[in-house]
Formats: sequence, C-alpha cells, structure tokens
Amino acid sequence: MRNYAIILASGEGSRMGNGFPKQFMDLKGRPVLFHTIEKFSQVKHLEIILVLRLVHTTLWNDLCFKYSFSVPHKICIGGNTRPQSVKKGLALCKKGSIIAIHDGVRPLVSTKLINKIYTLAKTHDAVVPALPCRDSVRLFNSKKNLPLNRNEVFMIQTPQCFKSETIFEAYNNIQIDDFTDDASIVQKSGVSIFLTEGEKENIKITFPEDLKIANCLI
Repeated sequence: MRNYAIILASGEGSRMGNGFPKQFMDLKGRPVLFHTIEKFSQVKHLEIILVLRLVHTTLWNDLCFKYSFSVPHKICIGGNTRPQSVKKGLALCKKGSIIAIHDGVRPLVSTKLINKIYTLAKTHDAVVPALPCRDSVRLFNSKKNLPLNRNEVFMIQTPQCFKSETIFEAYNNIQIDDFTDDASIVQKSGVSIFLTEGEKENIKITFPEDLKIANCLI
C-alpha cells in the first residue's frame, strides 16, 4: 500500500502569546516543524503532505532555504478550521492507501510509533495512539462537576492512522467542523477506533512551557 502523512501546520499559535506561529519556533536551533517532518521522512514509501496557511508559505520557503532543509514534501494550503485543513490534505491522497494525520507541533513523536501505527492500520480501519490518564478528572459544566473514573479516560495523541476509504467516506458524509480530531469524525461514521499505546514524550507544543519541555526532552 501507498502511505501518506498529512502534517498539519496551519495554526496561528495564538495560545503561545507572542504572535508567532509555534510550528516555526526554534527547537534546539531549528524550527519545530523540521523535527516533525524528519521523523516521518525516516519511514519508507511515505509521501509527506504539509498543510500550511497561505500567508506562511513564503516564511516556510525562506526557512527551508536558510537551513538547507531538503526533505521531499508537498505543500497544501489549509482551510479555516482543522477539519477543513485535513480535508484539503486528503484531496491529495489516492485511494487504496493508508493515511496518517499528525500535528506539526508534536515534534518528539518517535519513528517507532509512526511505523507501529502504519503496521496496525493494515489490519484496522482506524488506529489512534493514546495514554491512560494519571490524574483525577472531573466532568464540568456551568451547573455542576462530577468525578470520572480515570481508568476509563485516555489522552489522545497523533498521528492517527486510517485506511483511505475509511477516512474519505467519513469526511464526505459527516459535518466535520463539529469535531476536534479525526478519530471522532471517523467513529461518527460508524467505524470502531483501535487504540494503541502512545508515548509520554509525544507532547503537543501549545503553550510556552511546552516548548521549554520539548527542548529538555530532545
């Protein structure tokens, strides 16, 4: 099977608080996104699709030139929301393939995990890495809050991996903007999600302290 990796990097990074997109920030001397793409480049027979905002394409080209970054990849212009950006990336993928979707700001994902989810996706329609919750958790709304059994709560990560037909059908038939991750969209279409063990180091860089942690871990 042909394999694809859609790497999402079209966010604005507003929660970092400095107005500069987090995917382009420095991590050990190079942009965060370089580390992420290089992890996927180590997987054989894989085509990388990088989803960017239109206003960031010049910046990206300048960074690639500055750092002599030459990992082969296609650039796709994202949409207004995460699901819309995924859909733009899916349009570049062919049928009869396996497609992984990954947050560009998860640069510490291991090649071992990436290879594992592609392997599992050969026998499962949808594969998602997850970690058990270690903290006490509560369900909260405006009226009350209730304790949940943390043994039944898992923290979901990316890359999330799917057979192409599975995710094509889901994205074509579900109101995608109501969801925050691809597994939820696929499950809404009636497909079971196979959970596999994720990695503690596979953090998502969202806030300034996350970047500090990533620098220590890397």
